[in-house]
Amino acid sequence: MINDLYLPGGMVTTGDGVPGVCARHGEPALRRQTADFQSRPPEWSYALLLIAVLPFVVVTYLLRKSMMATGWPFCARCRARARWLRLVALGLLVAGIGIGYAGIRYPGHGSLSTWGCILSFAGFVVALMHAGPSRIARAEVTQDGLALRLRNAAPAFRAALPPAPLAVGSPAPPPSWAAGPARESHPGW
Repeated sequence: MINDLYLPGGMVTTGDGVPGVCARHGEPALRRQTADFQSRPPEWSYALLLIAVLPFVVVTYLLRKSMMATGWPFCARCRARARWLRLVALGLLVAGIGIGYAGIRYPGHGSLSTWGCILSFAGFVVALMHAGPSRIARAEVTQDGLALRLRNAAPAFRAALPPAPLAVGSPAPPPSWAAGPARESHPGW
């Protein structure tokens, strides 16, 4: 959390002020892409998995915050990583189909082919999820939906950010972008 960087939602959705360097690696952006960033499920929602998967999915979907980024910068390394993960996902999907076909063609190993299909499909879903722009950029929307949190943003990305704007009527500049959400200060703490 110390190296996290919080960008205001307005900056992210309009693309104004977003540097032309990759947030993950700090390299020049090969291309800018529209990316849909989403929030993580609340921590308490994972307890619903003890009951069943469906309540967890419903609660996660209902409480999810989303932010569509216009022109988010991705470098060549990010693009190669996304391509690699998509190829892994495709390979696992083909393997699952092949294992399923083998299970139908040679019925003597039914449970083995069933488990092989299930594991291949689960690997396909996980690889495809990690190939998404938000995972590649290591970014997520905050729970209040007002900011984008970048985990371990590259120093070059931080340096390329414009200075934080002054609040209306404020004589002093506000804290930097990296300060994160405002916290109350208590005397003596």
